[in-house]
Formats: sequence, structure tokens, C-alpha cells
Amino acid sequence: MEIKLKKDIATLKKVQKWTKNILTRISNHSNEIKSDNIVKQSQKNGKTNRKTTPSTKMTTNIIKNQSMTTKSMTNIEHDEEFYEQKYKRDYYDFLLIGNGISGYSNIYERIDEIKRCTGIDNLEMVRPIVEKNSKNMKLKIKVKEYSDYKTLTKEWPSDSFKTGIKIKKSYPNLKVIVLDVQRNLKANQDNIQIKALQDNYGLYNIRRIHNHKNQPCNKITAKCKKISDFIDVIKDGVFIGSKKYRVIPHIVNYRVCSKCGSLKHQQKDCLKAQYCLKCSGTGHQIDNCNSFFDKCINCLGPHKCFSDKCKEIAQKKIFINRFVLKILIGEKFISSASDILQVGYDSEEDQTSQSFDTSKLNFLIESIFSDKINNLEHTLNNQSSSIRKIKENIQQITNDIPDVKSSVRSIQETLIDLNSKLNFEVNSFMVNELESVKRNIEINNKSIEQIYETSLKNNNNIQKELFEILKYLDLSKT
Repeated sequence: MEIKLKKDIATLKKVQKWTKNILTRISNHSNEIKSDNIVKQSQKNGKTNRKTTPSTKMTTNIIKNQSMTTKSMTNIEHDEEFYEQKYKRDYYDFLLIGNGISGYSNIYERIDEIKRCTGIDNLEMVRPIVEKNSKNMKLKIKVKEYSDYKTLTKEWPSDSFKTGIKIKKSYPNLKVIVLDVQRNLKANQDNIQIKALQDNYGLYNIRRIHNHKNQPCNKITAKCKKISDFIDVIKDGVFIGSKKYRVIPHIVNYRVCSKCGSLKHQQKDCLKAQYCLKCSGTGHQIDNCNSFFDKCINCLGPHKCFSDKCKEIAQKKIFINRFVLKILIGEKFISSASDILQVGYDSEEDQTSQSFDTSKLNFLIESIFSDKINNLEHTLNNQSSSIRKIKENIQQITNDIPDVKSSVRSIQETLIDLNSKLNFEVNSFMVNELESVKRNIEINNKSIEQIYETSLKNNNNIQKELFEILKYLDLSKT
């Protein structure tokens, strides 16, 4: 009975845990509900007939601000040095290209030549690069300060590295995604609309995004040549032809090992066993997982190991996007670094509708599990009553134990008395029997003696008679 009660209680706890887990998922996926609301509102306004990208607080805020502006930012100059000083990079790098570079055999000669030509000697890196199909050498140079970078990328003397050099600047690592672009738009350099994007907005390396099946999506990616270009397209979007398109920053997601879920290596370097990235179980992959619950391999939280809900994933994602975050926060596109994480949040605009939807779903969930919970509670009450009666019976038996002990003691004493009496009677009986046997033996001994004496006499008589016969026989012969 007690085992059954424990099983019922465990079942009840599981049901409660399932309910809580479902409510948590509803709360965490509230951003998807809000994304649908944004799409519906946009459809009413005739702005788009496509689904939005998976929403974060950053995405929602940027799309909302872009939908409120109709200004085109084509052919507008900005003070790039202001932004470079405001949002400093970790380092600034560029390439030096020239035939005479190969004549400088060691790093000290190269640094001295750079100092002679520009006056800069506090270089972070001077790394030679040799092309496979050419003997020409390039130098990749890194510096910490933008002022040094600006000086180094100006025009060099004609005798730099003996034969002169060319400079190839590197752009900041800033990438954007243009949303809801028609799939029939070819993202190549020959397209006039793509060329217009490059010329008007300072974009380059424009490419179509493809899904895991290598099918084109309704998004294109592009890199920005300047910080000011990045800010402008994020603030106001872009025009392709006469139509305006929304633009969001490209946020890099931190990748875990697809085999074991570790944050410290990738699958090609993995030496561990296979783990499920959903439930952290062994022996199966996420595609074949039948678990109802999520469990992170790294932090043991109730989520998938690659989810932004994982604190370790979130910290690494924020770290690798730190330069982009510095700009987004500085330009007030977002309020904090956590806005780039794909987790649930409550915006003021959708708070009323979301609470309504959540309460409705809560009611449905409660109605589904209410009967089972009530039955379990009823069973629990019945079992508690039975246990109470069992305890009362046990207490009564405990109270009766002294009387039972007294009765047992009395019985033991009676048995001892009977045993002593029995022993006495047995001893008396044995003594009498022994005496009787002794008397019989004595009588028998006397009888035997008499018989023996009689037999001796008879023997003597027989001998005498035989002697007489023999004597008679001897006389007759003579």
C-alpha cells in the first residue's frame, strides 16, 4: 500500500512538472506569437506578404523603427573618423603589396622600412603572405589605434620597399541581412539593382542565403564598408528599385559540437561519445529523440544545449558579437547585449494580447490535467486514511504486547513445573522397574544353580552306570 502511494505521489509530481514545463515553453515562445502579430499588421498595411525572420528583441525593435521611416539614405556622406573613434575595433589591419617586399628577409628589416616610410613603429603584427602561384610577397599589418591605421593607409613614398607598394584596406567586420527579398532577384555583380545597393549604401559581397537543402531563401546578406553605412542601413533599411526592404544586423551564433554538445571543440575534433543535443542522453541523436523534456549538456538547464537560454552559450554569443553590440547599444538600437538572444520577452505593445493568449492556453492545460490530478488527490486521501487506520491498529497491538508477554511468562513457568514433575515420575518408575528386574535376575540365578546341581548328580549317576556296564563287558570276555 505504501509503495502504491509513493507511485501515485511520483505520478502527481510528474504531471505537475509537465504542466510547468509546458507553461515555460509557452512563455519562452511568446516572441513567435508577437512575430505573427507583426506580420499580420504589416499585411494590413500592404508592406509585405512574407513571414518575418525568427524574432529577438533586437529584430523587433529595429523592424519597428524602420517601418516608421520612409527616408532613403542614398548618397549621404558621414564623418567616418567620428564613428571609428567612438566604436574602436580590437585591431585595424591592411595589406601591403609590392614586388620589393621579398627583398627584406626578416621582420626587423621590414619594421625599419615601415618606420622610415610612415614614422609608425608600434605595430601589433607584421606577417608575410606568399601566394602559391606567384613569388610576390604581401605583408599583413595590424595596429591597435585608428590614428596609426589612418597614417599607415595614406600614400607611401615611391621608393617604399625599393619598388613601391600598394595598400589594400580591410573593412570592419559588419554584416547585415536584407529581409523579404524576392527569390527571383539574382544576387550577382551583373544585376543593376545589386550594383545600386553597392553604390548607394556602401555594401559589398552581396549574396543570397540558402537553407540546409540548398534552396534560396527570401534573404540576402551583405558586408558594410564603413561603420556609418552599417548604422544607416540598420536605421532606415534599403531601397531595391522603388521598394523599401527591412535590414537587420547579422548576429553570429556560437556553434557547439554537433556530436557531444561541447563548447570547447567542433565535431571534427571530437573524441567523445554521441550525446543528444536535446535531452543530453546517450545512444541517439536529436532527430531520433523521444524525450518530452530538454536538458542542456553544458549547464544542465531545461533547454537544448545550443539554445540562447544556456548562460554559457549566451556569454560566448555576446563575446563574439561584441563589436556589433558596441555599435547597436551606442546607437540605441538595443538597450542591452541580451537583446540579441533568441529567448522569450514581453514587449509593452503586445503585453495585453500575449497575456490573453497565455491565460487561455493555461486554462486549456489545466482542464486537460485537472481530472487526472483530482483522481490522484482522491487516491492520495484514501491511502492516507488507510495508513491512519493501520497506524491505529499497530498502536493497539503495541499496547497489548505487555499482556502477551505476561501470558507467555506464565506459560513458561507452568511448563517448567510440568517438566520437573515429569522428571520425578520418570525417575521413580525407572527405579521400581530396575528393582523388579534385579529380583527376577536373582530368582533366575537360583533356578539355574539348582538345575546345574541336578545335572551334575545325573551325570555322576550316568558315569557310574557306564562304569558298571564297561566292567560287566570286560568280565564277559574273559
